Order: sequence, then structure tokens, then C-alpha cells
Amino acid sequence: MNKLEALKKAFEAQKMSDMLPKLAHNSWCATQMGNSYQPSAEQLDDMYVTLVSHGTSSAPGDKSKAEGYMKLWYSLTEMGTQVFPYEDWLKTNPESERWAEWIEEAIMIENIYRSNPEKWLTDFRTKLSTHKNLN
Repeated sequence: MNKLEALKKAFEAQKMSDMLPKLAHNSWCATQMGNSYQPSAEQLDDMYVTLVSHGTSSAPGDKSKAEGYMKLWYSLTEMGTQVFPYEDWLKTNPESERWAEWIEEAIMIENIYRSNPEKWLTDFRTKLSTHKNLN
């Protein structure tokens, strides 16, 4: 059984079959962040201030800060869903084994982000600034 078939069975068992294409779309958007779409460095800074640093303490392990980091991650992914709407994306990316690959890759990217969001964001912001300077 291939990875996509395993995912389909798992989603069917949870009666969530309709969620698999949406997960594939969101995952693809996560893998394309900074490539096919990207916020400006200023947008990233604004999102950071609004979602992470505004009104949170700087104590290590602060729960509200951790929640802010995840809100920032989901906001960045959401940008991709706005640039590449689900219905249009589905037409150009019909069900295939690539869905499972994108989901797996997005999980890895998100795990790297979760392990050290400050480093990930700093690296991502550098990438955005470098890309802007190349244009």
C-alpha cells in the first residue's frame, strides 16, 4: 500500500475523507512558502509583532508566546491558500502520490519551525531580504 492509500484509509476511518484534499493543499502551501509565494520582510515583521511579541512575556516556555508562534505559522500558510485558492489548486493538482509527499514534507518543515521558531523566522526573514535584494 502506498502512502496516499494509507492516508486515505486513515481519513476514512475517522470519517474525514473530505479533509485529505484540503490537508494536501495546505501542506503544498507550506512547502511553497518563500518560493511560490512570500510575504515581504515588513509583513513578516508586522505579523511577528502582532502575533508573537505583542503583549507576551519573554519567559522561556511562555504558553502565549508558543501559541503566537503557531498563529504566525498558520497565518503564513494561509497566505498561500489566498494566492493559490483551493478549487484552482485542486484542478492543477488532482489526487496523486504527490499529496502524501507534500503532507510529509510540510510536517517536517513545521516540526523544524516548532523546534526553534526564532531561528526559523530569522532564516526565513534573511531569505526574504536576500530575494528582495536580488530583484
